[in-house]
Amino acid sequence: MTTRDFLIWLLLVPQLGLKGRWQLVSFVLAHHQGEELVPDKTVLSMLTRPADAQAFKKWYYRQEWLPSWRKLKSYPCVTILDAGYPKLLKEISQPPLVLFYQGDLTLIREPTLAIVGSRQLTRTSEVILKTWVPEFVQAGLTIVSGNARGADACAHQVTLAQGGKTIAVLGTGVDQVYPKIHTRLQAQISQQGLVLSEFLPWVGPKAWHFPLRNRIIVGLTLQVLIVQASLKSGSLVSAAIALDENRDLWSIPGPINQVYYQGSNQLLAQGAGIALCANDVIANRPLAWDSL
Repeated sequence: MTTRDFLIWLLLVPQLGLKGRWQLVSFVLAHHQGEELVPDKTVLSMLTRPADAQAFKKWYYRQEWLPSWRKLKSYPCVTILDAGYPKLLKEISQPPLVLFYQGDLTLIREPTLAIVGSRQLTRTSEVILKTWVPEFVQAGLTIVSGNARGADACAHQVTLAQGGKTIAVLGTGVDQVYPKIHTRLQAQISQQGLVLSEFLPWVGPKAWHFPLRNRIIVGLTLQVLIVQASLKSGSLVSAAIALDENRDLWSIPGPINQVYYQGSNQLLAQGAGIALCANDVIANRPLAWDSL
């Protein structure tokens, strides 16, 4: 098995999570890159707990994974070993080893802006997005978001309506849709933009998928705009990742007496850039885009 195929095949191994896969792949790249790998021996060399090794042997030698493996090889994907893998994403902590995709993969090389916000989008925030996103599109920015309700959906929809390009990073596999009401939207993005996921194509949503998805949204860009966030919003997770990964973080202020904006205002108090108009973000476009 080639190293590239091994990276994809590892997604099927139930005994390995993201951290375990990364440890194994780091070892393989350091000592066996370019070699043909024997999958079972390679995995067993890294499983130190007897119980894990025994469970893996039982799973592997039954070969019930073979139909899934044959199916998996038919899906378009880009691995961290490929020249087409997003340069910015490769720089984050524990980037995805494999990205499955539908649509135009060349968009990952374009200047992007991540738009993140609440699922309970207020009318004010909706008006701001419908006003600002056309300006972002006109400035040549590809909009990255997560295909969730609220801010994500609005950002994708307005971008498409303007003839712009958008990337949806999913918390499911590319064959699944969450929420289901976005079936048409996701299909449209796959035809006019790009849909990405690090999860097996047939896997549905799980709560722990979404923080992992957020790191990809942030990793694909140099700028992150928080549209609306409460103090317990998942948008603050994305904001924290953006700061950890040295991305430019912008936040739109809101009324101090509304819970919907308390997280946004807190980010501003902590030093995030204040976005009062679309041009605040556009005019501060990172020079690093020119070298990508």
